[in-house]
Amino acid sequence: MKKAILIACAGVFCSIPIAMAQNAAPARPPAASAEPTRPAPAANGSESPGNLDVTQLKAYLDNQKALIEHLQAEAVKGIANARNAEQRYDEMIESYRSLINMAGSGSPVAKQIDDFIAQYEGYAREAAADPNPTRRTRADEFMNIVNKAKETRNDFIKEADRANSQIRQLAEFKVDAIDMFRLNQGKKVNEAFKQQLDAFRRSNKAMGDALDNLKGIVPGA
Repeated sequence: MKKAILIACAGVFCSIPIAMAQNAAPARPPAASAEPTRPAPAANGSESPGNLDVTQLKAYLDNQKALIEHLQAEAVKGIANARNAEQRYDEMIESYRSLINMAGSGSPVAKQIDDFIAQYEGYAREAAADPNPTRRTRADEFMNIVNKAKETRNDFIKEADRANSQIRQLAEFKVDAIDMFRLNQGKKVNEAFKQQLDAFRRSNKAMGDALDNLKGIVPGA
């Protein structure tokens, strides 16, 4: 059970998000939308010129510089994500608790269903007591609606019990979930560092090749 909870937490935390039900209504866009992630420049750009074409060399170096800038931004994001992990986890728990309060036992939704059931039971009683036989037959239709609402209410109660159990476990596994998230972010940041080094190394090789070519044609170099 603990492993399943941690995997779920890591999935939520790292994709950062909880999987939505397929038929759920689309969520409203956030007030301030996040800046879209820009695609990273190609790792190699154009092949290293390795010659004295300064136009090609500049274009190659600019490409590697853009790649390093992109990777630096990814590293900054990963470091910040790790630093803010505990706060984000607490915010996630609060969002879940707010949802439980909205739809769980004793919530506005539960009260609405109970009021609806009482209202339609009244309609059923009225129809059953009516001297008009045609209307009396509608009593069963009203009760069918009542019974479906009661089934839904019972399902809400089951989901509320499930949610209350899960939120307790999420609080219990908080430290483990945050550690898993930070480990994941750390691996991503290290990879970004490695790719920056690769881009720097490629740039040095390109300029070294150009310098070797220059030495080959300059007398006495």
